Amino acid sequence: MGTEKSNPMNRFPSPDADLLDSLREMVLCWRPDGVVHYANRRCRELLATADTALVGERLPDALPMEFREEAARHFLAVLGRLRGDHRSHAGEWRVETPTGKRRIVWHDLGVFDATGTLVEIRSFGLEWTAWPPDQDAAAAAREDETRWRFALEGLDQGLWDWDMATDKVYFSPGWKTMLGYADDEIGEHFDEWRRRVHPEDLPRTLAALEAHVNGGRAIYETEMRMLGKDGGWRWILARGKVMARHADGTPTRMIGTHADVTAHREREDKLRLAAAVFESTVEGVLTTDALGRIIAVNRAFTSITGYDEAEVVGRSPGMLRSGRHDAEFYRAMWDELNQRGSWSGEIWNKRKSGTVYPEWLTISAVLDEHNRVSHYVGVFSDISSIKRSEEELKRLAYQDGLTGLPNRLLLLDRINHASRRAVRSGGRFALLFIDLDRFKNVNDTLGRQTGDELLMAVTWRIQQRLRAEDTLSRLGSDEFVLLMEDISSEQQAAQLARDLLGLLSKPYQVSGHDIFLSASIGISLHPEDGDDAETLIKHADTAMYRAKEGGRNGYQFYTREQSVAAFQRFSLEAALHRALERGEFELHYQPQMDLASGRVTAMEALLRWRHPDIGLIPPDQFIPVAEETGLILPIGEWVLHTACTEALQCQALCGEALTVAVNLSPLELQRGEPVERIHRVLASTGLDPGLLELEITESSAMRRGEESIAMLYQLTDLGVRLAIDDFGSGYSNLGYLKRLPVSTLKIDRVFIRDLPGDAEDAAITRAIIALGHSLNLRVLAEGVETPEQRDFLKALGCDMQQGFLLARPLPFAQAVERVRVLNQG
Repeated sequence: MGTEKSNPMNRFPSPDADLLDSLREMVLCWRPDGVVHYANRRCRELLATADTALVGERLPDALPMEFREEAARHFLAVLGRLRGDHRSHAGEWRVETPTGKRRIVWHDLGVFDATGTLVEIRSFGLEWTAWPPDQDAAAAAREDETRWRFALEGLDQGLWDWDMATDKVYFSPGWKTMLGYADDEIGEHFDEWRRRVHPEDLPRTLAALEAHVNGGRAIYETEMRMLGKDGGWRWILARGKVMARHADGTPTRMIGTHADVTAHREREDKLRLAAAVFESTVEGVLTTDALGRIIAVNRAFTSITGYDEAEVVGRSPGMLRSGRHDAEFYRAMWDELNQRGSWSGEIWNKRKSGTVYPEWLTISAVLDEHNRVSHYVGVFSDISSIKRSEEELKRLAYQDGLTGLPNRLLLLDRINHASRRAVRSGGRFALLFIDLDRFKNVNDTLGRQTGDELLMAVTWRIQQRLRAEDTLSRLGSDEFVLLMEDISSEQQAAQLARDLLGLLSKPYQVSGHDIFLSASIGISLHPEDGDDAETLIKHADTAMYRAKEGGRNGYQFYTREQSVAAFQRFSLEAALHRALERGEFELHYQPQMDLASGRVTAMEALLRWRHPDIGLIPPDQFIPVAEETGLILPIGEWVLHTACTEALQCQALCGEALTVAVNLSPLELQRGEPVERIHRVLASTGLDPGLLELEITESSAMRRGEESIAMLYQLTDLGVRLAIDDFGSGYSNLGYLKRLPVSTLKIDRVFIRDLPGDAEDAAITRAIIALGHSLNLRVLAEGVETPEQRDFLKALGCDMQQGFLLARPLPFAQAVERVRVLNQG
């Protein structure tokens, strides 16, 4: 059987008991501890003694004395086999009694519960010497066979009876039902069985059958898959025995049983899977009995705790306690476990090495069939790495990752605490918003690693000047905020600001570079400038911007007027958004003349904003805001597209092709994907790339080193030309300049303004022209306003001029007309 699901302690139902009592065979049901809980009439007649009724007694002591030795041997063999990988056993007793020799053949079947544990043995015995010797023996045997079949059907087993001479097989109704067939749907030939056996199992099954038939095995027994009517495979336990042979030993009849063990196999598979999971899971698992004694642990338990299974089996899990939890913790844990059947939580335990570690533990109670706790299972994982990550996340949540300073979140908390303390005590505190001037240039030219090292050096310098109660925090790339508590006057904050400006302006030695830096500081005071953290930071930020506007390397206290200016700046940003949407921008053009020929060959496109209420707004009032907010990118693309379109219109109107020069801001070079954008504009407008000149500054061309050079070459590969604007106004790296694919140098107007009278400007201008020509570059002078300046530049060999002498920047139509006049003159 092996798959019985009913309570094994129950006796057979009364109809089965009546049927079994009518058999000449013995039926004996007993538990693994040897206690008998059922014996049919035949069994009681042959094996009971005058002193025992057999049922309720323990084997083999309940048997007659002459049977006990054989029975003890047999029962031990049964238990050994059934507790292994088998579900049945066959054996016999050979006993000499006062009445003669007796032989009893036994067929034993195991019954297992849902966990695969053996809970009952059902033994069926035939005493061969007990058959009647007269002519009625055959009839009696047939009668018993019929009863036996009924009994097997009642025990959910199918019977088969094989006439080996004809290959005719009787399949009982239970045999057919087991596979889902009605009684009339299966014939009576051996092939009915053979063709339903799984092809993979058939060779092994036939080999087992042959081994028994040839006398190699006492009984035929095997498990195989058989095809059911529904197309599914059922696992079948087949057992049988040759019952008759010819005089020459040839078998003529074989009888056996089929039992459906599919459910049992599935349970075994699940148990094997559970065992594999138990051993392979990364979580530690320990199992205890109902009294809390450890009975099993897995490999992960050993890996996490350091204890081998042999070191913990039989001991209490309390051996792992770290001492971090008090008795109340464990009392609450057990209360929940007893009430809910499980408990989960974080607990600190101790490894064999003595190391204390955190784990996430889940304890579950396992109940038996009587709903009583039989075991406890604990599953836990070492969460040390998670705790470390949590601590790191907590640190990152409140600290700057580079400097380790408090970040904005922690600063807000400390300011609010300082505010509450100041309200209680009537004290004051100050916020100093520190912004490093032009720090971005360091990152762009020397790299982020150098920039990070510089920030660490700045942090160290500031900290040297602070008191223990002051809090320095880093808000962004180059922004620091200093909380200065318990100040006696605003002069104390001003003095600290002056000290910091002096400290920060001293040269830095970083990554082999001498770096000079300055800072702008804005100061807000509590309670005058606000009583909450956000307001105080905002006002200090506003004051810092006013310090920058005042020339940098200085400090400013917050005033209400600064907020008004900040609001105006915010309003300007919003107006810029609307200007782009409403088409309020326009281009003005300033001619560029070839000094040798006296003809205008190019025009520079200059952006203007015609506000509907204010009128024309010069670029120096809105370009800085556009660059800070990133609006310069969409505005710049509009400028490119419009300049190229109007260059084509100018060509049609003037009858000659003029180059159009367009400024590219540093932000457009860094983030505007200039190569793709200019390619797109040229493709959409149809302008000859050779008629577009892009003006860039020295600093923006050098900002990203090799990356910038590669990008500039990609631009010239499109066919456009490049010019260096305002040459000489910054630091000029001649070695770098000669590597750039530029065609024009534009001399900054600051050197032209006082020509020809200023000897120093004249010398610089002469040097720039000579340098440009040595690099095969055209040189253009900006800001030419007088004939004397023009003539002086022409005498020096300057190639081109641009300035008010030719024309102021003019709207498109006026600029085209001015070009006509100049080129006709």
